[in-house]
Amino acid sequence: MKVLPLTILLVVTQSVSAEIRDNISGNINVTSNYIYRGINRHGHNRALYGNLQYVSEKGLYAGVWMGNYKPLWSNASDTETDLYVGFNHDFKFGNNIDTSLWLGTYDEDTTRDYDWIEWQISYHYHDRWGFTFAVADNLYGSDQRSTFAELNFVHQTNLLTLVMSVGNQQFGSRYLSDVTYLHTRVSLDWRRWHLFLDHSFTDVKSDSAVFSQNWNTRSNGIGLAYTF
Repeated sequence: MKVLPLTILLVVTQSVSAEIRDNISGNINVTSNYIYRGINRHGHNRALYGNLQYVSEKGLYAGVWMGNYKPLWSNASDTETDLYVGFNHDFKFGNNIDTSLWLGTYDEDTTRDYDWIEWQISYHYHDRWGFTFAVADNLYGSDQRSTFAELNFVHQTNLLTLVMSVGNQQFGSRYLSDVTYLHTRVSLDWRRWHLFLDHSFTDVKSDSAVFSQNWNTRSNGIGLAYTF
């Protein structure tokens, strides 16, 4: 796996001034099976991924997400790099709204263009309930505009975090099937370390789409995360 890009992100974080570093956060994750929005390949897809983000005092933020895993269209691992900018604002009585723009690219040269762009908007209530809506162009090389909606619930104690998500992704493409999923993550938390278990049920609308033939409708994974 390609760990050099994530190592560089960590070095950069530690080398900046303390004042700037206070506004920087991130995480590094390793997992036995990469599951994203209820979708993953058949079998186990080991992955290494991480995130680095800077948040200003006024709620503006920017960051980079990097991951190395097997994408849907290849049996070889590839490195995905996502750049994003956004704005987060807290209202009274625990209400919060967030909007962001994402650009995703891949390292390997392919005959089809898999780079994508996505706009997201999220609403959260007391860090417990959340709703996200997104519109993307060319996600997974679909050559179409896709929409995504997810409702999630978070319950957290001193040692455990439970996250349940119900979502729907619509592609409108012959390459990809529309999906509806239920995803559960249970995390055992100790200081900055998090041992998590993922489980996902995925309903595939059509098995005639090219990439959906490689999708696993019941997925499990175990992983370890470090946050800073």
